[in-house]
Amino acid sequence: MYIVLWPGLASHRRCRLNSNVRRRKHTPPHMAITFSDEVMQAMGFRKFSEDEAITATFSSVTVYEARGVMLPTDVVEISDGNVAGLDYTIAAAVSVNDSCNALVADKFTDDEAEWKKENKCQGPFFLIRLGPTQEHTCTSGSIQYAEDGTATTYDCFPAARMEVEQLESRALAPIVSGLSCVLNEDSRYVNLRKVTRASAGRTSKGLILHDIRMQFRAEMYSSYNLAKPQLIEKLVDAKRLTSTLNHKAARFFPGFNWSSQHRDGIRV
Repeated sequence: MYIVLWPGLASHRRCRLNSNVRRRKHTPPHMAITFSDEVMQAMGFRKFSEDEAITATFSSVTVYEARGVMLPTDVVEISDGNVAGLDYTIAAAVSVNDSCNALVADKFTDDEAEWKKENKCQGPFFLIRLGPTQEHTCTSGSIQYAEDGTATTYDCFPAARMEVEQLESRALAPIVSGLSCVLNEDSRYVNLRKVTRASAGRTSKGLILHDIRMQFRAEMYSSYNLAKPQLIEKLVDAKRLTSTLNHKAARFFPGFNWSSQHRDGIRV
């Protein structure tokens, strides 16, 4: 079983509770964590006032690292497009903060060097922005204002979060596939590795808004006993099946992480 604590939209910490139970994976439940008013106040949040309301639209930013290509350090290139009826923008640069500033006028991380170390990436980066969504309004909940002028709410825009996820589901796959096709050339392999994603809103007054939540997720695995005779039989069956599988189709079978094979320098 695993617990994943989501302190925001773009980072996580995993705590392994039991490493002996594995194999069959069950769909993990997702539960948002709620806190008392005292805890929220200790975290710097306050309750909405009676006549207070925030209206905002939201966009998502997904970060991909392009492994196998280099860009000039002083270049930040923007490209707009439309796919599946949705507008999108791609920003390409060596710096993830430069790309993010070009997309949403906000940096992606306070310490880019530390962020690269934590996410084991170097760039260059291709950031894909989807949105904005339709306007969403919140009249209750918890909010805090930062010194830089941005605002943060705690789980106040669930409908906006769902809309953003729908945008990503519709548009990300064709965008990334098209980008991968044009970056790859004969004998020059480029791997677009997804690093992380985040979402941000902009209020009707032009204020940058972050809606965060902490989330509990559990993953459970069950195992079955495999005696020696059955193990031998399955290994024989696997050898026979291996010779009949289509080479390209086999890459999509569970347990084979195609991108990780390339990261390890293996080409199949």
